[in-house]
Amino acid sequence: MRSREAGVPFDWGRSGGDGGPGSTRSVALFTVACVDYAIDAARVRHLFPAGREAGRSIAFDGATFPVIELRSIFRLPAGPRTGRVLLMDDGAGRTAALVVDAVGTPARLDQRALTALPPVFRGQERVHFEGLALLDDRVVVVIAPRGLLARAWPRQVAV
Repeated sequence: MRSREAGVPFDWGRSGGDGGPGSTRSVALFTVACVDYAIDAARVRHLFPAGREAGRSIAFDGATFPVIELRSIFRLPAGPRTGRVLLMDDGAGRTAALVVDAVGTPARLDQRALTALPPVFRGQERVHFEGLALLDDRVVVVIAPRGLLARAWPRQVAV
C-alpha cells in the first residue's frame, strides 16, 4: 500500500451498475469552494496531495495529466493551493489532474437519486454537469467527465 504522501490509488468501486433505472454506481466525492461534487469512480485514477502539480501537467503511470483548476472552469473565486489533486480520465482518451479542495469518502449513487439540472443552469454547466443528486443529507453536483474535459482540455489548463 502506498503512503498518503505518495498518493492514493483509486481502485475501489469500479464495477457499477449498467446505468439503467434502479442501478447504482460508485462515485468519488470532492469539494471545490464549499460545493459538493461527485464523479464516477471508474474515471478516477489516483489522488495526490496538492503541491505536486508544480508544472502544467503531472506524469503518472505512463500518462500525462494536464492540471485543470476547477475554480477557474466553474468561475469560482480563487482559493488556497491546499487540498488534493484528482487524476482522472474521461473514457475517451483525455486525462486531467483536477485541483480540488478536499476529497470525501467513496459513496454509492442510486441512478434514481439523479435529477436533471434545473433551468438556472443554462450555460457551460449543461456540458460540465450530468445533473444533481441527493446523497445522504446533501445535494451534490454530478460531473460529466467527457463534457468537462471536452470543454476544458487542454485550453484551460493551469499556468
